[in-house]
Amino acid sequence: MDPEEFHETAEFLSKSSPSEAHIRTSINRAYYGTFLYFREYLKGKGITKRIHPRKEVHVFVRDLFEWSQSTIGRKLAQVLLDLTQRRHDADYDLTKTHRPSDSEDALVIARNAITEYGTITPDEETELLKNANDRAARKGWI
Repeated sequence: MDPEEFHETAEFLSKSSPSEAHIRTSINRAYYGTFLYFREYLKGKGITKRIHPRKEVHVFVRDLFEWSQSTIGRKLAQVLLDLTQRRHDADYDLTKTHRPSDSEDALVIARNAITEYGTITPDEETELLKNANDRAARKGWI
């Protein structure tokens, strides 16, 4: 499955109905589409969490970009953190009211992160992946 399908689902839900459930689920899918895109990207580059692979995998992906020591990597880590918070609010804070614009904003942020990462140069990517891999090894995750 292509993680972009989660973004398509988020968009469909966002546009289909202004119901609270659709808005919350749309925010959730916007996050997961982005998280899974980058998890699979890293996996395709040979970086996977081998030690307890299902535990802390969201933190693993986000931290690899944070540790990359690159501007685009750190920015991506912040985007993933922001989307994580939006997802947590949507999934767990039942007292908070969400507007259709909240799901639209989450989806724009999610898609822009992937688009912007696509502008990374080969040298930047090599350095980012090396630094992330080295740090993950020191952390004992790989």
